[in-house]
Amino acid sequence: RSMIPLMYLLILLEYGGRIAIGMIKPLALSGTPPGAIGNLVFILIAMVGLVLSMQTVNSPRDK
Repeated sequence: RSMIPLMYLLILLEYGGRIAIGMIKPLALSGTPPGAIGNLVFILIAMVGLVLSMQTVNSPRDK
């Protein structure tokens, strides 16, 4: 369970690397690729997942 935040962090780093490479060496495209909006949604979901995975939950078993 403690590795889940690391997984989300690696997902965000991978997408950040894609964005950085795209800015450094852009592709010549005739239009917006169909996956561009999906990638933004996936980045948002990964951010929310990272925040939620780092929160602690107080369960009655812990007391």
